[in-house]
Amino acid sequence: MNNFFPLRCSVAVAMIVFSSFTNIGTNDQVEACKWFVPNIFSPNDDGVNDTFLPYNDCSSTLLSYELKIFSRWGRLVFETTSMDQGWNGKAKGKDLPSETYVYCIRYTISDDIEKTTEVLSGDVALIR
Repeated sequence: MNNFFPLRCSVAVAMIVFSSFTNIGTNDQVEACKWFVPNIFSPNDDGVNDTFLPYNDCSSTLLSYELKIFSRWGRLVFETTSMDQGWNGKAKGKDLPSETYVYCIRYTISDDIEKTTEVLSGDVALIR
């Protein structure tokens, strides 16, 4: 059974155009990961920012990863468990409209002694 709860995510009303690193707080046993999550992308096939693809610096301690993208109405439009697969702004093969979408990243890290699962959520603007 999937224990991922999309209700932990919320849609922000304002769009922020700057990207940032997010430090996720964990317990003292497991070192936190730094995530870079773009907050805007433009899937227009120009070769620049065509894919929404979060990345991190915790690949050596990462045990599991799940990315889900939701419309502002809560409809699941994309999901993956591969760190190499980004979202191209489509759902069921069709281009989605320019608007703000919610992402949820659920991941588990380990230091060989203890495992920690974290959820990171926010919004991303799709611009066409």
